[in-house]
Amino acid sequence: MSAVERPFLRIRVCRGTTVPMGPDKWERGEWEIHADVPSGKDPQQVILEYETILLAKVAKLQEAIPPPRALNTKPAEPPQKPIETILDGLAWSKPNQKGYQWIQRKVLEQHKDLETFLQTLIQQSLAGWVKQGGYVYRLSGENNTLVGRIPARPDR
Repeated sequence: MSAVERPFLRIRVCRGTTVPMGPDKWERGEWEIHADVPSGKDPQQVILEYETILLAKVAKLQEAIPPPRALNTKPAEPPQKPIETILDGLAWSKPNQKGYQWIQRKVLEQHKDLETFLQTLIQQSLAGWVKQGGYVYRLSGENNTLVGRIPARPDR
């Protein structure tokens, strides 16, 4: 009789990954190895060797990921409205006989798109009026809590 042979041992090692390749675009990679464990070798050691090979393939795919800037998963922001359009859309008071209107300063502070305009108004209001579109603006009222505007004079 011959020596007792170990039963046949076949293994399968699998690894996979999914990586982002752009907005709403993904790439999936899967690899597997089927192999017989050589007689006299530790099956755990053979599995670890094959896992190392497959993990190198996974890493190669992951290196192919475009830089975050290229993915640009966030949609482009819509173009901003012109400041004049935003200002004209606010609830200004009825114009007086000279065409002067006012609004609470806090209303302008609530509009993110008007931050720069408001800062300019605060800085230049002490020196006079600030022209924007067809109007000139300035801070007024007690503690500058109001913003006033009047139609700009035509340039001569």
